[in-house]
Amino acid sequence: MGATGRPETRSKYDDGLIGWRKLPVRSQDTLWEWDYDNGDTLQGMVQMAPPFFKRVTIPIEKALLFKTRSRKANPEGRSLLRNAYQDWYFKRRVREIEGIGIERDLAGYPFIQPPEDVELFDENGNPTDQFVYAERVVQKIRRDESEGLVLPAGWKFELVSSGGKRQIDTNAVIQRYDRNIAMTFLADFILLGHEKVGSFALSSDKTQLFGVAMGTFLKIICEVFNSQAIPRLIQMNGDKFKGITAYPELINGEIETRDLGVLGEFLKHTVLSGLITPDENLEDHLRMVAELPERDPATSYGNINRDPDAEFTRTGGLSATVPPPVTIESEPPKGE
Repeated sequence: MGATGRPETRSKYDDGLIGWRKLPVRSQDTLWEWDYDNGDTLQGMVQMAPPFFKRVTIPIEKALLFKTRSRKANPEGRSLLRNAYQDWYFKRRVREIEGIGIERDLAGYPFIQPPEDVELFDENGNPTDQFVYAERVVQKIRRDESEGLVLPAGWKFELVSSGGKRQIDTNAVIQRYDRNIAMTFLADFILLGHEKVGSFALSSDKTQLFGVAMGTFLKIICEVFNSQAIPRLIQMNGDKFKGITAYPELINGEIETRDLGVLGEFLKHTVLSGLITPDENLEDHLRMVAELPERDPATSYGNINRDPDAEFTRTGGLSATVPPPVTIESEPPKGE
């Protein structure tokens, strides 16, 4: 709306129209339940969020629901991280075990031996206080600035070194889980250089596939705006848009950066073969793709000499310039 002086309704336009002030995101972990009517129609989301943890219903007509795909009309959809969860879980556990193993290799395996007259278990097989003491000692051994140990008389303590290299390469295991997680999002091309394998062609194919996947998700987001947000906004403004025949649409741009070398080769062959006729629109598009300055409208496109071996006529045709034949006269043999 117009400038009212209030922060919640401020706008840089004074046209009297209703617009979006902001699009706040509701965290998924605040979801309490989904509200349905008797006809099994979704009415809204029941939220319970900090700091008050009160049940608040967000009507579906005042919300935008983004989801990838759903099973049995589930409004929550299916998370993109679902397929990566198992690999992430085992990767985290292996890293914890790896850290413990590294610490034990550096500090040594703790070994404690009580005197012969010390009983670690009573007659019922339950651990005694001496056993609890010995267990606490071996568990608390750390190599740090406060390391040290005081034992009663007769007790023996030592650090046993590891018996050699481990048979399992935890680094390879973690890399496998990283690769599987990246493959879930079709983003495993980022690991090609790290693993010192893979070619440029393979990387190009994988990045193109990743761009197609990201473009699909962007289209899903645009579809929600085009089918829910924009029509509602137009309807809220009432007679301001009376007689409108089509709603404006939100579209996504390109994901990948064009390979100018490949594009140049394509244009070279198609233009020289006459399949494409260069004009102002083509030049404007190429300038936009290459992020070059915009064309000067006062410049005449037909007067620009594009190729020293071929000239473009004003009618758009291509006339090849054939050099004249060169006559080489040989010198007469000496003595004649």
